[in-house]
Amino acid sequence: MKLKTLLLVLILGVFPSFAFSYSCPMKINDVNQAISELDMTKHAALIEAAKMLRTKGEEAHKNGDHQLSEDILAAALRLLDV
Repeated sequence: MKLKTLLLVLILGVFPSFAFSYSCPMKINDVNQAISELDMTKHAALIEAAKMLRTKGEEAHKNGDHQLSEDILAAALRLLDV
């Protein structure tokens, strides 16, 4: 019985962290999509700022800091919500 409990705790504790760490690439794609939908002539400054944030978010993801990556990419998406 203890083995089943330990296994359940490990599964519930480890797998959610894997799920969250893999949402960064989806957010990067969301930022890219939002950038491509904006008119460059009207929103050039916003697009450049969002590209910078996307790059910083991607760097944080590659460095393993997924929470920072999520926060930066969310800021980019808010910025692009014109």
